[in-house]
Amino acid sequence: MLALIAPGNYISSLEGAANVTITTSGTQVNVSTSEVACEGFILIAHLSNTGVVYYGDSAVDAATKLGVPLQPGEKDFIPAKDVKVVWVDSTVSGDKVCYIPLK
Repeated sequence: MLALIAPGNYISSLEGAANVTITTSGTQVNVSTSEVACEGFILIAHLSNTGVVYYGDSAVDAATKLGVPLQPGEKDFIPAKDVKVVWVDSTVSGDKVCYIPLK
């Protein structure tokens, strides 16, 4: 079964999906250190998070609210050709995000 996400994009499998832990609040984490080619990806803040995750470029900073916020369970579509261009930070150490690349 295919889940339609956006015109022309679909999830045909969860191949390439991964979880990322923000070990220390205030320390930016690259969503992926290796190339994951895609037509965009979905970034999801884990439901178990107790803080707010922010995403953006390498200057993202949860303490100053620099970046796009995701509350626990919220998701966003990021139209990037590679997931490693996005960085995350959280207001609480140990929060997590998941990404699902669309191919």
